Amino acid sequence: GGVYEEVIVEPERLVVTETSFKEPDCEHEWCAMKNTIKWKMPEELKFGQFVSGDGVIRSLGLESLSNANADVDDDYGAGEL
Repeated sequence: GGVYEEVIVEPERLVVTETSFKEPDCEHEWCAMKNTIKWKMPEELKFGQFVSGDGVIRSLGLESLSNANADVDDDYGAGEL
């Protein structure tokens, strides 16, 4: 059998303001952020892109939709009555 150590965790202070919950004793006022993976992208995402769980920028496949609307005039609906 293994040796187990009892760990007692004290709950953080929770502040409720109207419909908002905050934990002011933690970074970003939310203690669940402690064990998250944080990273920054070296480049900006373009329309129709997302960052996958492995950190790769991927496409949502919206290019065909974008190309289909490419011939629509920017002033659509702004003509004279």
